Amino acid sequence: MKRFLILFLLLMVAACSNKPGDSEIQSQVLPLLATASTKDIADIKNLRKTNGYETDGNTYTIDIAYDLVFKVNYADLAKTSMPKDSPDGLIEGLQSVITGFNLLGLNVTYGNFKAGDRFVKQDHLTFIKTENGWMLTEPPESPL
Repeated sequence: MKRFLILFLLLMVAACSNKPGDSEIQSQVLPLLATASTKDIADIKNLRKTNGYETDGNTYTIDIAYDLVFKVNYADLAKTSMPKDSPDGLIEGLQSVITGFNLLGLNVTYGNFKAGDRFVKQDHLTFIKTENGWMLTEPPESPL
């Protein structure tokens, strides 16, 4: 009987955790990092919590790190992103300006990356305790 009582108490303590578990972090953060804009260019690998602290009874702040692994070369991405000739020059011109700024941002941040290049990214996230468990308060910074 004592064993069952101890097991019950351990399960209760685990259910009322004062911090989000690894599975909660993975399930809430990974889909936000691996967005539609990211998935064709890079993979998110090795998402992990590196530190964490409770700020009050209902708020927990964590530091995360993950590897951003490029699937394509920067040069190939730049070539395939160049605008094609089209009859609607204005819209095509605006799209090429936006694409150019996005490519420039990637190049400034990651240089002339190659497929397979790996960059360690870090972020700082806050979870709040709700009736249904821990919930991320804001999305992580976009990896790209």
